[in-house]
Amino acid sequence: MSTSRKGHVMAIAEIALGDVRDLRVDLTVMPMATVLSLAGDVAGTSQGVPPPWRQVVRSGLPSHGLETLTPLFGSGPPNIPHCLGPSVSVRDTDFDAHLDQIIETAGAHLTEQVEELHGAAPPAAWRSVLRRPAKWLDGYAATLRSTWRSFQPVWRRATTLIDRETTRIGVASVRGGFDMVLADLNPRWRYRDQTLSIPIRQAEWFDLAGRRLVLTPTVSGAGASIFDPDLPDQIWLGYPVPGLDSLWRPGRPIEQRDALELLVGPVRARLLRAAHVPVPMRTLAEAAGCAPNVATYHCAQLVDAGLLTRRQRGRHVYVGRTDRGHAVVDLLS
Repeated sequence: MSTSRKGHVMAIAEIALGDVRDLRVDLTVMPMATVLSLAGDVAGTSQGVPPPWRQVVRSGLPSHGLETLTPLFGSGPPNIPHCLGPSVSVRDTDFDAHLDQIIETAGAHLTEQVEELHGAAPPAAWRSVLRRPAKWLDGYAATLRSTWRSFQPVWRRATTLIDRETTRIGVASVRGGFDMVLADLNPRWRYRDQTLSIPIRQAEWFDLAGRRLVLTPTVSGAGASIFDPDLPDQIWLGYPVPGLDSLWRPGRPIEQRDALELLVGPVRARLLRAAHVPVPMRTLAEAAGCAPNVATYHCAQLVDAGLLTRRQRGRHVYVGRTDRGHAVVDLLS
């Protein structure tokens, strides 16, 4: 299992997904993904967690907490043995029950999986773990459990966001447009030509090859990036739940958004609605209430998704909906 370390990226992991119409997509809500993302952030693998939340997590850690996390998130690329991550049970589950499953599985497989990752000469931090794995696993469980206890009030406040995201994924899966969801999952990821690109420290290529694509929204930071592409029956992706900034700013209410906004986001929804007939890019930007460079970026994503078309007419670029764009807007309005 891998996490992305913001600011230390050297390469890209590419995941070939194939035709979005053939994807088998599940959405799973599990606090463990959020807890692991938070743990990585406080241990030095930035997930974009806002400072007040990071302080909440740090203040609740046991005295050995950061030391316990060092093998997972210390120097070098974060690479977590499968037995220590959420993928032990990728399904909606109670946090404590999930953690118990992880510790039980890790007790039987930790040594062999560390050797698979690092060979016969693992880093010093892992050698220390392997000398007394049971003791380290006790510390790991205590660290994750304390992180959850500290952060649970924030998780509860995120229920509306998670419910809304469940609806968005369901609408996209049933009514089409899932390529737009993939293009907007994470600000650090890119989706193009049926391939999802994720920044990591070591270039890798994976093929979904008929496996399920399991999506898990996290409530940690705007840059949350955690995934496991090596499972036999699925590829699992943890990404930031849309609307996190409404939790960072307690006075800001969680907006109610229509079906089109849930699918493509508010800026792209406004662009699609304004482009019912071809108009110049600058005019479109004004109608959508955004800067021209912002409109250009989002229009490029909508063009890639087959919802808009761009044509040069003299000195101006005109943007309008495709037949598919008209169909999506009509269906979701």
